[in-house]
Amino acid sequence: MVIYLDLVFFLNFVADALALYITSRLSGISLNRTRVLAASLIGGVYGVVCSFPFFRSAGSIFPQIMVVAILVWIVFGCQTIFLRLCLLFFVLSCAMGGVFVAFAQSFTELGVSNTLNNLNWKVFF
Repeated sequence: MVIYLDLVFFLNFVADALALYITSRLSGISLNRTRVLAASLIGGVYGVVCSFPFFRSAGSIFPQIMVVAILVWIVFGCQTIFLRLCLLFFVLSCAMGGVFVAFAQSFTELGVSNTLNNLNWKVFF
């Protein structure tokens, strides 16, 4: 199976940036674009790391929770509602992952693209 690491990085980067933006809008907390960029870059690198066979365990639930906490901490800092922000970000990420899977399945049924079908969807959270 061929995995395009640039595509994995880009999709994770965009998904993390979007989820962090929506988290800030729903929580009413303003955000710094530089911090969102930094957190999204880390999220993109995390997605690429999870794509390697010898780092498959990095995609399990406990490393994902740690990465969520790190990304939220980078963007929002130490807030009194830190756990709520982490949970909101995690739920948004899971929902967006479901949307990505739905698009991949619809593209596969139409025969448009096999690339999305070959991705390891576990790395998108």
